[in-house]
Amino acid sequence: MTIGVRWEQGKPGLPPPPPRIGARVHVGVNAVILGGVRIGDDAVLGAGTIVTKDVPSGASVVPAASRILRLRAMDDSDREQSAAQRRDSAATFAEADGA
Repeated sequence: MTIGVRWEQGKPGLPPPPPRIGARVHVGVNAVILGGVRIGDDAVLGAGTIVTKDVPSGASVVPAASRILRLRAMDDSDREQSAAQRRDSAATFAEADGA
């Protein structure tokens, strides 16, 4: 987890305020809390969450869902290889289960 201030380039003067974290806040693995944000009491920050805005008390914050960035075109040989790998994996799991 990372907790830190967020410096804005070109703004001289006093350092920015640190984050304020309320009571009974659950913070997941690799969460990042940056800037002078306030995390309210009983909030839950999921693993991998990046917090740069205030979080109200009792709120649950999770990162965006995974999404496909790019899908490459598959030719027939790629499809056959992929199907063979799935069959091999299923056979391996069946052996491990004693089937």
